[in-house]
Amino acid sequence: MCLFICGTILKSMILIRRYYYEQKPAEIAVALDMPKKQVENRLYYVRQKLRKMMEKQEGERP
Repeated sequence: MCLFICGTILKSMILIRRYYYEQKPAEIAVALDMPKKQVENRLYYVRQKLRKMMEKQEGERP
């Protein structure tokens, strides 16, 4: 259970740092002590998921 919750929190932290604080992936990687490539991958997959959610929501409009 913690793995899921911790992963969700980490994704949220990465998104907030990238789009609210406008940090670059390299800066986020240093702050969160993780490889830059991992930060970039998480951003990619979260953007893909958001895109699908938005497309689904768009399709449901009358």
